[in-house]
Amino acid sequence: MPKKRVAMRVLWDVLRLSAESDLSVRGIGRALGISHSPVLGYLRRAKAAGVRWPLPEGMTKAKLKALLYGPLESAREARPLPDWSEVHRNIQLKGFTRHLMWERYRRDHSDGYGYSKFCALYSAWKKEFGQVTVPMDHPAGHSAFVDYAGMRLEAIDQLTRKRRRVEIFVGVLGFSNYLYVEATWTQRLGDWLGSHRRMFEYFGAVPSYVVCDNLKSGVRKSHRYDLEINPSYQDLAMHYKTVVVPTRPGKPRDKAKVEQAVLHAERRILAPLSDKRFIGLAHVNRHIRVHLKELNERPFQKLEGSRKSWIDTWERSAMKPLPAEPYEHAEWRKAKVHRDAHIEVRWHRYSVPYRYVGRSVQVRLTDTTLEVFFDDKRVATHPRSHQKGVTTKDEHMPDSQR
Repeated sequence: MPKKRVAMRVLWDVLRLSAESDLSVRGIGRALGISHSPVLGYLRRAKAAGVRWPLPEGMTKAKLKALLYGPLESAREARPLPDWSEVHRNIQLKGFTRHLMWERYRRDHSDGYGYSKFCALYSAWKKEFGQVTVPMDHPAGHSAFVDYAGMRLEAIDQLTRKRRRVEIFVGVLGFSNYLYVEATWTQRLGDWLGSHRRMFEYFGAVPSYVVCDNLKSGVRKSHRYDLEINPSYQDLAMHYKTVVVPTRPGKPRDKAKVEQAVLHAERRILAPLSDKRFIGLAHVNRHIRVHLKELNERPFQKLEGSRKSWIDTWERSAMKPLPAEPYEHAEWRKAKVHRDAHIEVRWHRYSVPYRYVGRSVQVRLTDTTLEVFFDDKRVATHPRSHQKGVTTKDEHMPDSQR
């Protein structure tokens, strides 16, 4: 950082003592309480500008400052500046650094600022603009943040004909701040996982990480050093090749991004819809989509583009592609293999290889399939039955009972 300039009265005294005394440069410095180096610099600057003591009549300190430092200030102000918003966007991308952006800047402007000044100016710009409207502390395609809004809407349940409050799921991408908002009847596991599937489809791609709060649908056990993800939620993450990262208890900054997104959703989407009457979830979500589209296409206040233009230009290409098939919700249960080599799940019995009799196994249920796992290895598969009865495979039984 450049040193602060000495007050003009000191420069005034340097010129006076140089002309009216026989003090050396070091002597003038000692007399004024400053180092001899700036004294020498002031005298050289005055000589270059043709300034002599005594000063001409009408010469004020302000005029003297302009005379000695005006050309220097003009040269500094004339230095070109980079497009800081473009620098900021690029730095968020993988492989881009401040030094690389400075090298590009100096390649285009050989008379530009040095690296340290470049970083100082960028930090000042970021503090004033880069974190006011669109905080971007996450690389493109890196993470999405999910949570439920505190504000809720009401709709008539078409089955019961009664008014019910609906939950509002909110997801936001860390880089572009591109939002996804939808209404569900509950925050239960099925609705939670379905909202994620529809969010990825709305984004058109999948981020590397999904950051969630510690609600029960996502996290079974929440502890600073021991977090246990719900198996069905983990199953969804594996299907989409992403990673679930719960926020740390007592660390509000972990979820600051989604809290800001929830605030935008409540102000721009939910509040305008709060006085409307809805019949069913589909009716609610149709209205939400209209306002959501407007919010994502709204131009940023102090940055170029919008949420939609940023995801289209920068973020979606840095994300993972959607899988060929959408995720099918699976429910995980524990069961014990009975003496007849069967387990019971929802009043129906399914066979398991007889060598697992007496063992505890994990059961994965979908609408169409039941899978049995032991030590993370699948040991049995059956078509799912929703009726009472027994499903047995001969190969699961010992030879004497086939």
